[in-house]
Amino acid sequence: MKKIRIFCLLFFTGIMLSLNAQAPLSYFTGFDTPAEQAGWTMFRKGAASSYSWSIEQTGYSAANCLAHYYPVTSSAPTNDWYVSPVFNFAGGGKIDSLRTNFSGFGTPGTSDTIGIYLFKGSNNPSQASSIIKLFSFQNGTYTNDGLWHLVTNISIPAQSGNSYLAFKYFTLNNWLDVKFDNFKVKINSTVGLADVKTSFDNVGVYPNPATNLITLYAGENALRNEKYELKIYNALGELVLTKHVRPNESAELNLSNGVYFYRIEDEQAQLIKCGKLVIKTQ
Repeated sequence: MKKIRIFCLLFFTGIMLSLNAQAPLSYFTGFDTPAEQAGWTMFRKGAASSYSWSIEQTGYSAANCLAHYYPVTSSAPTNDWYVSPVFNFAGGGKIDSLRTNFSGFGTPGTSDTIGIYLFKGSNNPSQASSIIKLFSFQNGTYTNDGLWHLVTNISIPAQSGNSYLAFKYFTLNNWLDVKFDNFKVKINSTVGLADVKTSFDNVGVYPNPATNLITLYAGENALRNEKYELKIYNALGELVLTKHVRPNESAELNLSNGVYFYRIEDEQAQLIKCGKLVIKTQ
């Protein structure tokens, strides 16, 4: 059992270091392309005012940015969230850098919020199991000069499960025009470093490389009637797929080409096998 733990630690450490040499464990969006905009969702929890979060062609770098303008003639609070794709912050992380541009006649008062938050469990602020304020733009961090400024090193605490980052725009009737661009997140990945239940060397998935389907196999030492949880992570350490399968059952993937990592866990969520999975759809 100790050997298996050491193997998984060395395996994933080696793989992550190898990938990190080619592409850092980071996420970046300038909101410029459909790929960079993918996975972001807006939630309006207040008044449906004249303006909401939108993609504007006035970015710090070509061409777009995320913007929210003053809610003209609003008589009720504007409470708009713009929420990221799912992340895995089991090892924590940080917002490495972010460009900000603030204008308008107002600055955030005590009842206003321009900030960045961390959600757990759901991207919907009404359904998230926890919401943590990471950074609030107030006083010296909010300068309504219409110029681009750089914010760096916003810490993201470690938490298990699905996590999301969110921009919040809340005001009753204040003239706050805000823009964000070049949002870069560093992720401290801990994929595959959990304890291992036992040395089921004859448990795994095939084929590998795979296309759209993989099958779970389990040898004579495995619990053949047990339903296993198959988790697949991308190179950023983000959980991209979870399937519950029994031995000799196939799971549909629908993943793009690339290198992924899989974990097979038992019904008590203990790890029994970890490995690399290559997807080649063509």
